[in-house]
This record gives sequence, C-alpha cells and structure tokens, in this order.
Amino acid sequence: RREEELLRHIGDVVVELRLDGRITFVSQAVERILGRPVSYFVGMSFLEAIIPDDRLSTLATFRKLVDTGDDTTLRFRCDHADGHRVEFEANARAYMDEQGRQRLVAVCRDRTEQSLQGVTERTREAHHRAIAESATRAAVIVTSDGEIQFSNRRFREVFGNCSTVLEIRERVSESCRASMDTVWYQASQDEQVTSGSGDFDYVHDDGSISWFSSTWEASRREDSTRQITIL
Repeated sequence: RREEELLRHIGDVVVELRLDGRITFVSQAVERILGRPVSYFVGMSFLEAIIPDDRLSTLATFRKLVDTGDDTTLRFRCDHADGHRVEFEANARAYMDEQGRQRLVAVCRDRTEQSLQGVTERTREAHHRAIAESATRAAVIVTSDGEIQFSNRRFREVFGNCSTVLEIRERVSESCRASMDTVWYQASQDEQVTSGSGDFDYVHDDGSISWFSSTWEASRREDSTRQITIL
C-alpha cells in the first residue's frame, strides 16, 4: 500500500495503539532508533517500552488523551537494544479506523541529541558564570545585544551598575572606539569567531583614564542565543 511505502521513509517512529495502550502498529524507523525489530513491539503495552521512571507521568498524559480525545504531547525515554537511553517527544491524537473503532496514533521524534546539546550548553553556561564570579579582575556575561546578564563585584566597582556594556563605550576615547566596535561586532555577531581580545581606555567620573586589556569567549545558551563572557 502507498501509505506503508511512505511510512518506510519517515524518519520518526509512527505508532498506533488501542485504547488499552497495546501497540498494534509501529513503523520501521523504530529498528534504526531503538535497535529492535518491529515484531518486538507489536502486541506489547507501550508502557513496557518506556523506562520505569517515565511510566507514571506518561500514563497520566495517555489517559487524558483517551478521556478527552484532545491532541497531546508526550515526552518519555526508552532503552535502546545496546543499553543507551533514547529521548522521545511524541505528538499523539485519537482517530477512528476503517472499522469504526477508536484508535490512537503517535508520531515519536528522537530528541536525544537536542537534549544532550541542552545539557552541554547548561554546563558551559555554569562554567562561564563560575569563572566570572571567581575572577579577581572585572568580569561580565552579556547577550549579543549587550545586555548584562551577570557582573562580578570588581566590574561594578570599576564601571558602576551598567545595564548594558554599550554604556562603557560612551566613556571610551574616540581613538579607541573604532577598534572597540570591531571587537564587539566579532564577539556579538560573527558566528565564525568564538573568542578574542582587545584593549581600550576608560574615562572615569573624575577625569582620570585607565587602560584595560580584555579577553572574551562566545558560547550558546540553552535557548540557542549567543552570550559573551568578558574578562
């Protein structure tokens, strides 16, 4: 059948279930993603395929789908045949089959890689914050728009309670602004550059001038926005 041919080429796992949770159909993508044949899953309760820690929350969402018929999203983890965990996000809905029986269908997408990326970004963000907090020199973490997300005590002592690092630019001499703007463009906008350095002067309220040498490193937050740590 045409539908079966199309399903063979879909990257997500498509699952059909009875109202009692028994699996009546699963697409061949499951063999690639979970390392087990289709026959392994057909006939079992979907809860058997989910790790124990996720069964209670998934069952509650499943029951809501059965009771209301409203489309819903489920998130759960399954064990691959080789033992590693696979994280899924499934969009599920109810429908009537050709015999007039109510069935449930779920399209399950492998989110493992995205989840691991999120963990990596959270770890990196915590690492940068720890560096900024412990630095003896002025340190600040900012967004690509210049908004300050965090500054350590030394930064506030030198530059005051700025809301954006762009306020510092107004205290920099004209001769340094061009090079400072180039460094800031690289730090905030240039996706090909992830670290760098720059020197600038700063005019204090009393008219005295200080020189600073700074280094910066760009990274991605969990929401994929760019952030810059400046020391």
